[in-house]
Amino acid sequence: MSKTERVEATLVYVEDLDLERTQLSRFLGDHFSRVLPAASAQEAYALIEAHGADLVLCDVRMPQEDGLSLAKRIRARYPELPVVMLSAHNETEYLAEALRIGVRDFLFKPVELAHLLAVLNRILEESMLNKQYALLRLHNLEPQNLDEMVRLNRYFKPLADAAPIMAWVADAQGSAIFLNRSWQAFVGREAQALLDRGWLEDIHPEDRHAFDEAYTQALKQRLPFEAEYRLRRNDGTYRWVYDHGVPRFEEGRFEGMVGACIDITEVRWAREAHEAYARLQASQARYRALFETMLNGFALHELVFDDEGRPVDYRFLEVNPAFETMTGLRADRIVGHLVSEVLPDLEPTWLERYAHVALGGGRMVFEEYSRELDKHFFISAFSPAHGLFAVLMEDISERKRIQGALEEQTVELESLNRELMERVEREVKTRQESERAMLQQSRISMMGEMLSAIAHHWRQPLSAIALYIQGVREAFIYGELDRKTLDRAVNQSMALIQGMSKTIDELRGFLSQKEQSHACCALEEVKQVAQLLQPQLDEQRIALVGRCFGQPEKPLSDCVCAPNSRGWVQAYPAEFHQAIFNLLANARDAIMLRARRAPKGYRAQIAVGFLIRGDREEIWIEDNGGGFEEGALEHLFEPFFSTKERGQGVGVVTGVGLGLYLAKVIIEEQMGGTLTAEPIKGGARFKIVLPLTQAP
Repeated sequence: MSKTERVEATLVYVEDLDLERTQLSRFLGDHFSRVLPAASAQEAYALIEAHGADLVLCDVRMPQEDGLSLAKRIRARYPELPVVMLSAHNETEYLAEALRIGVRDFLFKPVELAHLLAVLNRILEESMLNKQYALLRLHNLEPQNLDEMVRLNRYFKPLADAAPIMAWVADAQGSAIFLNRSWQAFVGREAQALLDRGWLEDIHPEDRHAFDEAYTQALKQRLPFEAEYRLRRNDGTYRWVYDHGVPRFEEGRFEGMVGACIDITEVRWAREAHEAYARLQASQARYRALFETMLNGFALHELVFDDEGRPVDYRFLEVNPAFETMTGLRADRIVGHLVSEVLPDLEPTWLERYAHVALGGGRMVFEEYSRELDKHFFISAFSPAHGLFAVLMEDISERKRIQGALEEQTVELESLNRELMERVEREVKTRQESERAMLQQSRISMMGEMLSAIAHHWRQPLSAIALYIQGVREAFIYGELDRKTLDRAVNQSMALIQGMSKTIDELRGFLSQKEQSHACCALEEVKQVAQLLQPQLDEQRIALVGRCFGQPEKPLSDCVCAPNSRGWVQAYPAEFHQAIFNLLANARDAIMLRARRAPKGYRAQIAVGFLIRGDREEIWIEDNGGGFEEGALEHLFEPFFSTKERGQGVGVVTGVGLGLYLAKVIIEEQMGGTLTAEPIKGGARFKIVLPLTQAP
C-alpha cells in the first residue's frame, strides 16, 4: 500500500512513552487518513469526544488511568467504537478482563507492524458491517403482516435482502414477521417456515433457553439486547452467531424489535486460542528459570494415537538439562521424535501409565526400572492438558543399589558397626553438601530473578529498537531512506543498546564473589540490591523508602551514610546481597498477594531502616503486606515452611520456603549477627543486627 492509498478512518492511538508513540504514529499515519496520538487516557477520551473516532489503539499500563479503565469508559459512552489493546506483559488476568469488557483484540509487544496493520483493517471492516446493520433499524413501521410491511417500506426489503448480514424483524409479541435472504440461505429454509416462532427452532437446544430469557426480557423492558448462541447452518453444523436487536417505536408506541446476526465462529475460536496461548505464555515465563536450573529431570510429551483413537506411542516435546544428564539422551536428538524411535525396547508399562495420566488428567507417582537405560527412576507424572503429560524424575539407581547391597549383607557385628559409622560420616558430609547446594540453588534463583528484572527493564528499549528497524524498512520501501534518517535511527538504537550494556555491567558487579570477607558499608550494599529490584517494584507500584540514621524518610536511593554513622560491617558481599535480596523479595511477594484484595486507597510500601546502637548496627525491612497468619511466626525461619500457597512465590527460594531460612543462615552463621521477625500493624518487620567493624 502506498501512502496515497490510506484507509479513510480516524484512529486514536494512546501510549504514554513518547518515543514509541512517535514512531508508531508515524507508521499508522501512512496507512490511515487521520491518526490522533494521545499520551494519556484523559487526553485520548477528550480527542474522541472532540473529533470522533473509528478505532482506538491503546496501551494497557499507563500512569493515572490505565487502558482497561479507558476501554470501560469508551464502551459505556460509545458501545459501537472498537478498542484494541497493546501490552508488553503476558498476564492472563489482563487478557481476561479485556475480553470481559468487550475489547476487540489484545496484542503483545513488540508487535510485527504488518500483523498490527492486518488486525486493525479487519476490525475496521467488521465495524463497517455493523454500521450497515444500523441502517436496518426501523422507526416508522406498523406491520400487520409481511405484505403490508413490504408495501409501507418499499426500500427496506431490497436493502435487507442485499445486506451481507442476517436481518430480522419481530412484532410486539416477539413473533418474527420478516427474515432476509441471508438468514434463509444460512439455515436453508424458506421464509414461511421461519415466521412466527419458527426461526427459534434452528437455535442449539443448549442455548435456546438463555436466548429466550434475554429476548423476552428485552421485549418486556423495551430495551436493546445482544446474545451469542449457536445457530444450525444449512449443512447441519452449528455456527456461533452474534445477535443484536433494538426496539422500534411509532409515536411512542412499542411496535416490536429489529435486529441482525453475524457469524462469529472464527472470532470465538481465535479468542479461545488466544486465551489458551496467553495462559501458556504466562506459565512459560513463570517457570522458565526453574525449568533450566532445577535438579530434577523434566520432560514434556504428547500422546500419539492410532486410527481407532488408542494411544500407541508418545513424542518428546521438551526436556531440561537435568533430564539429559540423568538419561544420557540429548535434547537435540530426541525432541520431536517418538519414544519408539529413541528407545525402541522400552517396556510397555511406561506407555500404559503415561496414557492413564494424559487421558485422565490426574497425577501418578511411581518407581520404575528402565532396561534400556539400566537405571531406576522415581517418577511424578501429571497432565497439563488433555493428551499431554509432564514428567518430573529423579535417578534413584544408586539408592536402589545401596538397598540391594544392604539386604544381602550378612557380615558380623563389628563389620556392621564399622559400616554404620561410615554411613554416618557420609550422611554428615551429604548434609553439609546439601546445605551448600541449597545456598547455591538460592543464588541461582536470585540470578534468575535478576535476569527477569533486566528482561523487564529491556522490554521497552527492545520495542523502540524494533520500531527503529521497521521504520528504516518502511522508509526504504517508500524511497524516503536518506543518510539523515539512517544516522538518526542508528544513533538512537546505539544509545539504547549502550544503556542495556550498562545494565549487564551492573549485574556483573552485583554478583561478583570475593574469596574473603571484608568491611563494607551496609547501606550501600542494600542500595545495590534494591537498585536491581527497583524496576519490578516500580511495575508493581511498590514504594521503597529509607529511614537512615535518624534522617527524614526519603526514597532509599537518596539515602547516604552520615559522616559519623560508622555503618561498616564485616561480610561476604555476595552472600550478604543474597540475604537482603531474599528479605526484599519476601516483602514484595507479601504485598503483591495482599494487593489482590487490598482496600481502595491502599499504598504499597517497603521501608528499609538503619540505626547504630553501641557496637551494633540494626537494619530492618518493613512491609505493609498484611503480616503473618496466627502461629506462623515460630516456624517462619524453618526450611521449607512458607506462608504462601504453592506457586505463589518467586523462583526456587521463595516458592518453596527456603528464602528466609537461608537469609538467617547467612546473617547468623556467616556474619555473626541475628535475624528476627515481628508483626507490625498491617504488615511485618524483619530486623538484622550486625557487629560493627573498622572502616577499611
